Amino acid sequence: MLEELKLFRIPKVFSEQSAALCAPALSCIHSICTPDDVMYHEIPYCAMAVPYLTELREIRAMGPRDYRLMPVISQYCMKLERLDIEDYSTTTPAQLLQLAQNCRHLHTVYIAGDHFSTDELIIGLAERCPILQRLVLQSYRG
Repeated sequence: MLEELKLFRIPKVFSEQSAALCAPALSCIHSICTPDDVMYHEIPYCAMAVPYLTELREIRAMGPRDYRLMPVISQYCMKLERLDIEDYSTTTPAQLLQLAQNCRHLHTVYIAGDHFSTDELIIGLAERCPILQRLVLQSYRG
C-alpha cells in the first residue's frame, strides 16, 4: 500500500470523479508547492485535488494564483505543520491568518516579502499558532 507520494506541485484534476478516484494517492502527499505557472482558468482543476490532500504537512506557496487556492487549502489541509510563502506568492495576510487559525499543528512559518512584515500579522500568528516554534520573516528592504 502506498504510504507517501512525492509530487512537486498540486496536480490538476479535471473532474470530481477523477479526484475521488485519485483520493488514496492524493492523501499520501505530505509536501507540495502551489503551481507557479498555472493559468487563471486552470485553478479550479488544481483546487479539485486539495480536499483530498488530507495528510499534507508542508506547503510552499509560490504561485501567482495562490490567492485563489489558499482558502481551499485552509479549509481542507488541517494537518499542516510548515508553511513557506515565497515573495511572488499572491497569498494575502488575511488568508495567512485564516490558515493559521484552521491549522493548529503549524509550528514553522517562513515568509518572504515585505507586505507580511507587520505587527498585526506577527501578533495574529502568535495568537493563532499555539505550537509555533519558528517564524522567519525575510525582508528585501535595504
